[in-house]
Amino acid sequence: MKINDVLSITAGRSKEVTTAMTTANVTLPTPLRGPLRYVLIVANGSCYIDFGPAGVVAVAATSIQLPPDYPMIFNVQGHANIASIDLDTGVKINISPLENG
Repeated sequence: MKINDVLSITAGRSKEVTTAMTTANVTLPTPLRGPLRYVLIVANGSCYIDFGPAGVVAVAATSIQLPPDYPMIFNVQGHANIASIDLDTGVKINISPLENG
């Protein structure tokens, strides 16, 4: 799926995670070509996310709040994992790596 003239999503490369009341983290999805630079993230409910190494945690006071059903693009260069914690119960977060082209 082409986002614009610069970025696209390759089918089969996205990840879906379900948030919980405690922070949890997973590795970011890998693009088909080249290093991971940007991800498109959308959640079906309110939650907090943060990017970092394997031990990264999401904390309401310092993490990024995602509103429901609002796609957002993040520069994740240098980060390997995403952590999440929910505000609503059982929020699903879709994480798609963006690629050039």
